[in-house]
Amino acid sequence: MGIKLLVFFHRIGHLFCAVAFIVAVAVNAHGADDRPATHIEKTALVPLTAGLVARRDSAVGLEPVKMAYFDFPPYIYARDGKISGSIASLAHEMMIEAGLKYEFISMPVARIYKDLALGRVHFWIGTPGAAEMVGTTLAGTSVLGTSRLNIYGLGNSLPPKFEELRDTAIITLKGYAYGGRRAELAARPGIQMLATHNHASAFLMLRAGRAPYLLDYHTPSKQTMLELGMSGLGVTNVYERPNHLIVSKKSPQPELLLELLEAGVGRAYARRRIEANAASIPK
Repeated sequence: MGIKLLVFFHRIGHLFCAVAFIVAVAVNAHGADDRPATHIEKTALVPLTAGLVARRDSAVGLEPVKMAYFDFPPYIYARDGKISGSIASLAHEMMIEAGLKYEFISMPVARIYKDLALGRVHFWIGTPGAAEMVGTTLAGTSVLGTSRLNIYGLGNSLPPKFEELRDTAIITLKGYAYGGRRAELAARPGIQMLATHNHASAFLMLRAGRAPYLLDYHTPSKQTMLELGMSGLGVTNVYERPNHLIVSKKSPQPELLLELLEAGVGRAYARRRIEANAASIPK
């Protein structure tokens, strides 16, 4: 009887060790999958190449880089002496990653086109393709958001397509070129443009019946309609275009500047992904 008990406990001991080993392996495997590094390693923060850094540091007159912008909430706008908004934040991160000193310069869009052509400002973030910028600027490949332009009208019926607008009044915002669409409207017969200073006054004019249509961008329009309690408007899309870095060919070393800005925005996006991944890891 004593020998049988010894054999029994001996076998139980072997079984316990085997189970403990399996559990340990499973726990270690599960722990390896949950390490923060396995999440962060998916996005690499590629450093600026030594050659690019050397060219930047030896460049003459490159800094401070002058970035043009126009007040376009919620993307970029000035309030109480501070430049805010999503594009402003991205630009700030981009310049830090590129290792460049910079300054924001506010002006109407029409003047941005002119000053880019003359090299008075070095770059801006916007949609390429305007006639005023052809041959005078370089455009990057990175996409920094999109611009969606719409026609708004009262009532349930959709406004006409942009190409069909004739013999009518339309509300516009002062200083906006609308990617060349303002010039097109000005050249059409019977078009009367009623210009105002901001999105709120434009929608109030539309509600008051000052004109049957309003030309404005999607995001600020959406925010303004929410603030004014306006709904049920007809909307016809004019275009949706990606925003890019647009560098003046007359800025100091424009090819180098565009290369640095592209590298900077790439690193800014990568750092954001790393930080987002790190923040998503259970504490």
